[in-house]
Amino acid sequence: MVNQAITQFVWNKKAKIKYRTMIGPKEQGGLDMPDFQIVSEALKVVWVRRLSDSNGTASWSHIPLSYLQSVGGLFLLQCNFDLKLLKVDIPIDFYKEAPCAWQKVNCNTSNTKKQVLSEIVWNNHHIKIERYSIYYKKWHDAGLTKIEYFFQGNRFLTCEESCSKFKINTNFLNYFGLCHAVPQKWINTLKGNVTEPLQKRSEKDKISLDKLSCRSATKFFVKSKFVAPTAERRMKEASLKEHTIQLIYSLPFNVTKDTRLAIFQYN
Repeated sequence: MVNQAITQFVWNKKAKIKYRTMIGPKEQGGLDMPDFQIVSEALKVVWVRRLSDSNGTASWSHIPLSYLQSVGGLFLLQCNFDLKLLKVDIPIDFYKEAPCAWQKVNCNTSNTKKQVLSEIVWNNHHIKIERYSIYYKKWHDAGLTKIEYFFQGNRFLTCEESCSKFKINTNFLNYFGLCHAVPQKWINTLKGNVTEPLQKRSEKDKISLDKLSCRSATKFFVKSKFVAPTAERRMKEASLKEHTIQLIYSLPFNVTKDTRLAIFQYN
């Protein structure tokens, strides 16, 4: 409702520019228009950082962490998880919505061998057994956290080798199930048997939890939702440089400081 009211204020009639364009930065053809769904998600992500910073010692953190105990507690925030694939029961909506907001920022797909090796096995939404992500607390406590720890020399370690290395007690079926749950695409990447080119994952867009702020989270959500103006394609076809396009986008806001006149020029 709030987003709709803002759109009506800008246009006073049917919008001629996509809402997902107007929320973008001015220099990219947007209007820096607030999106209150994005504001809400950014605030929830910042709450997740506060939960992480509390290290489980703050009294207010005890209840949300109790719901995540079966998947490692605060360790979950380091994982590449999808809350829908975890065997957890969280009855309070906010305690579900906040991790879901963080998973949008933290979720990624590894495409290079280095990225695959650094993937955390536990609670990983790519590694599933019977449709759910997995978490073995004793294995985690023993230090087996990443794929690189049990994939060495172009192969998975045998069950006996892993049990000896990490001092864990398990049977062949459990260990084989874990290895078999690793996506075949990742195994091909690890073995160098990739049959099709993979799109490289950009590390620039990834925000670490300890450096996260409300502003950086908002920028991330805006970037993921923003749609460039349709006029930009025509400007690029006319061989206009990126800097020139940005100057054109900024023009309505440089000719006047009055908000309504600026919006009129933007329209």
